[in-house]
Amino acid sequence: MLKGLVLGLGVTGVAWTGYRNAPTWLADQRTATGERRSLILSDGTRLTLNTASSVDIRYSAGLRLIVLIEGEIAVHTASDPRPLHVRTLHGDMRALGTRFNVRLHADCTELIVMEHAVAVHNAASDRTVRVNAGMGLAFDRSPLPKPRPADLARTEWRQGQLVLDGWPLRRALAELQRYRSGGLTCSDEVAGVHLAGVYPLDDTDRALVAIAEALKLKINTYTRFWIRLTPMS
Repeated sequence: MLKGLVLGLGVTGVAWTGYRNAPTWLADQRTATGERRSLILSDGTRLTLNTASSVDIRYSAGLRLIVLIEGEIAVHTASDPRPLHVRTLHGDMRALGTRFNVRLHADCTELIVMEHAVAVHNAASDRTVRVNAGMGLAFDRSPLPKPRPADLARTEWRQGQLVLDGWPLRRALAELQRYRSGGLTCSDEVAGVHLAGVYPLDDTDRALVAIAEALKLKINTYTRFWIRLTPMS
């Protein structure tokens, strides 16, 4: 009833705040930390949830709506006369026959389009922004910016891979942290060291060993849930 009331109101700022604070277990579909899951929706659309993600799915006679509550999803739309929309607290994305990725950050929504295009709109803009294949758009509740070339490798989580191309170590560890419990940090001396490579998301311990070997770092395990990378000497 709570979800139906909020969506029926059209997700206003106040309504969405209450909805987002509701327990995650109210979501129609969700994944735990480190889990990824794909499902086929009633229209044939493939929806893949990344780690620690949750969505509500609201299909009606005239609309296909996916509400991203937290985390990240990949969508491969099926042919259907009803429009398909993905909605977050920052705005609305309409699929134009496409494959795309949506990640909800604390301060913005990040869209990456792999095929065709997505039309984006929010309450602060008087226009719709079209995001074509190979482009991305990070937007909040402010007027929409222009799309920019996207790093498509960031969507390889669907294949269980973390693909890094010159990422600072601190950023790489923050991304890997999404797939495991506990704290994962590094010392300031190595935080800015750049890292490249492909690392497994289904075995984050093995990924950490590979990162440490590549950068010649020491893995300090203080507890099962607290790991810190430091220089060897």
